[in-house]
Amino acid sequence: PRKTDEPQVGWYRDELANLRKNMEEYFGVKITDKRLKEAIKLHNETRCLQRKLYELRKKSNPSISGADTLAVTVAGTAMPGEYYNSLLKNLLKDLSKSEGISNYRARLLLMGGILDNPAYIEVIESQGGLVVTDSLCLGSRILWVDVDEETEEPLAALARYYVQKRPSCPRTFGDYERRIGFVKDMVKDYKVDGVILERLAFCDHWGFEQHTIETDLKESKIPCLILDREYVLSGVGQLRTRVQAFLETLGDSR
Repeated sequence: PRKTDEPQVGWYRDELANLRKNMEEYFGVKITDKRLKEAIKLHNETRCLQRKLYELRKKSNPSISGADTLAVTVAGTAMPGEYYNSLLKNLLKDLSKSEGISNYRARLLLMGGILDNPAYIEVIESQGGLVVTDSLCLGSRILWVDVDEETEEPLAALARYYVQKRPSCPRTFGDYERRIGFVKDMVKDYKVDGVILERLAFCDHWGFEQHTIETDLKESKIPCLILDREYVLSGVGQLRTRVQAFLETLGDSR
């Protein structure tokens, strides 16, 4: 769906019902509402733990880098849920005892579409800019809110989550004000010095919206850098140079 209204929620719920039916027939299994509710509860636990990880990044000396945070969230999309949650609990315990990261020049928010390569953030952070939060497909936007566990019909809860509740990206029309509001709240809560907007080459949705985002951020006196990138990490030297120049304009937040 490209909108967040009730007809889109209903349509997507019906699509999920078709998917469940086809999967049951093809794999010879029964996907009951009870099993769906158990899965929703497990994934909500994952999101809760990941949000605790993000909370640690609000500190003046964040306990974990942006690159490592992305590695953790990306791992959560592929690992068995119970095992992943147990590892994440142990990680949170270890990080709570950490002295944190203090040798950075500025606190950054990274915004954009699909990014599953922590090495991209490592290049940014190697120049002294610490990514303390984000608005990414595999970052905050998959974990910021939970699926409603109280709804009687789990398919309806899932449809409402994916269409309406979670933070959207530019593929969703009519939701820009909520998107930019989400970013501005992040800037305030995480004491962000500047925003980097990374756009995957040929992603027309982000290409169309980046100008409006840049304009809104500048009007709010929030420094912004726009970077176009390929899916495969390339042009590292140019990336370093542009990040260095951006950090120079921010000064030293320390």
